[in-house]
Amino acid sequence: MKKRVFNKGWVYHDTVTSSMAAGFGGGGDHAAEIELPHDAMIHTRRSPNAAGGAAEGYFESTDCEYTKQFRLEEKDQVCYLEFDGVYRNASVLVNGEYVGRHCYGYGNFLLRIDGYLNVEQENSIKVIVRNGTGAHSRWYSGQGIYRDVMLHTGSPLYIPPYGVRITTITADEQIARLKIETDVKWEGKNEIRARLVHVLKDSDGNQIHESETAFSIRSGEIFKLEKTVYIQNPALWSTESPNMYLCESRILTGETEADSAEADFGIRRLDLDPVFGLRINGKAIKLKGGCIHHDNGLLGAVSSYGLEFRRIKKLKEAGYNAVRSAHNPMSSAMLKACDSLGMLVMDELADMWLQPKVTNDYSNDFESNWEMDIEDMVRKVYNHPSVIMYSIGNEIPETGTSAGARMGRRIAEKYRSLDPTRYITNSINFMMAVIQKIGPIMQSVGMNLAQEGYAPDKINDLMSDTTELLPRIAVHPDVKKAVEESLDFLDIIGINYASSVVSEYHREHPDWMFVGSETFPKSLSENWALVEEHPYLLGDFFWTAWDYLGESGLGRIADEKSGGTLASMGNYPWLTADTGDFDITGFRKPVYPIGENCFSIRKKKPRIFA
Repeated sequence: MKKRVFNKGWVYHDTVTSSMAAGFGGGGDHAAEIELPHDAMIHTRRSPNAAGGAAEGYFESTDCEYTKQFRLEEKDQVCYLEFDGVYRNASVLVNGEYVGRHCYGYGNFLLRIDGYLNVEQENSIKVIVRNGTGAHSRWYSGQGIYRDVMLHTGSPLYIPPYGVRITTITADEQIARLKIETDVKWEGKNEIRARLVHVLKDSDGNQIHESETAFSIRSGEIFKLEKTVYIQNPALWSTESPNMYLCESRILTGETEADSAEADFGIRRLDLDPVFGLRINGKAIKLKGGCIHHDNGLLGAVSSYGLEFRRIKKLKEAGYNAVRSAHNPMSSAMLKACDSLGMLVMDELADMWLQPKVTNDYSNDFESNWEMDIEDMVRKVYNHPSVIMYSIGNEIPETGTSAGARMGRRIAEKYRSLDPTRYITNSINFMMAVIQKIGPIMQSVGMNLAQEGYAPDKINDLMSDTTELLPRIAVHPDVKKAVEESLDFLDIIGINYASSVVSEYHREHPDWMFVGSETFPKSLSENWALVEEHPYLLGDFFWTAWDYLGESGLGRIADEKSGGTLASMGNYPWLTADTGDFDITGFRKPVYPIGENCFSIRKKKPRIFA
């Protein structure tokens, strides 16, 4: 289908207009012409009494809406509207009629709208955002249509959006075998015959392959056509050489083009085992990773290719070769930047499943929406070579229960059914995994610590230093038993703040592999030594690579009067978390020599900070 950016000509309204008020000319709210993407929250008032508090950067959450007028000139057009991200609880109306709703604020979604449109007349689109419901996030979320919107149009014989999927079956420097899967749908009358043509081009635009498949299709059918193609001397995608290709697909009826689609992709082979670790195109690689939140600092949650390219370029120059999206699916703009620059990606589903972390978070909608949200996520990700693993969650409290293990297995198998080419992980916090029975476990850990010279009245002080506490909890027999099932079905076990336990777990489970999915800066030197020593420990993801909005003051150095702990957040008007290797504007902070030295990207030398 023809795909065009649909970002211009929108009007933002800072309140939601009721249907009755709209019928009488509107509700009198403030309106402003804007160009998407747009973060409404970054322009709202901050308050020490905001419902989300420090977690959400003391910003106020509100309801709002967006409207747009447009014309569709051609008749008999199939039409989809694609949103890369709307925060949150978005309802979409076309010409006053309800089309659909999407709850998850970080997920992409598609809505078919041609049945609601008037050809050669003015059409209206309204997107209602319901975000004024109190605390809903553990960090700054942003609000509104903060990522791109696309309009897809095509004829009755068409390739649906994301209908071309390219899979690398095998690849080396001599030859690559690819599978191209293409969805084709016919909504006209009777049966027709057509041809599907694929043309592959390299990054310079040179045609390197062409194939053709004849097919017949009946009215109302949707086909998945598969084609195996071979590319000699392929330019493989890697972190050092992020070579990309373009697949141009066309449907022909006779000599007439009925529809076309384009898909960017890379050719690369992944291998994983506990002896050689992670290999890309046969070469072992260690993940020099950083966790990043979705916001872009002073611009709020707005995501665009230029912004994301700058951020990934700076991280790549600093020595990182991998990023983890914390804790939600990446934007299309960020994925494209990672493809272009050779940055590996751990793309994460969510921060919670069925148990809430704050009152009005995604857990309220997870049970009824998780499968659809995963389908949307995988559809968007599939052709991006930068994405090597899906994280099914972050510090999910259910992982220490049998019910949580069953839920995790269902999520993992859903991913595998849609995309068997990538690895599945889960970012485990062992304390969170057993939070319902942490009391007896803490008493046991406390007794052991006391025997080693820690006074009982200092246990609370130790709890504030998770680098000491979490590894001890992780190897507790009750904890091992509680999380075993949740770990066993993963391809890679993500460990938050307890990388030192991997050797003990590996001795008991020789086939398990691990990654430090979240680690403190002060532990990086020790953790990286473990990464280099153990092939089954694939790498380390530094918390955080880039400072972010919300969790305000989490990384500040607190004085004794305010508790002397790094675990609490700052009072108003603290804004950023103050935890990044890079600050909120993209300048490096004094912590950065740690990563440079551990990642061995330049010679160790003294640094002076004025």
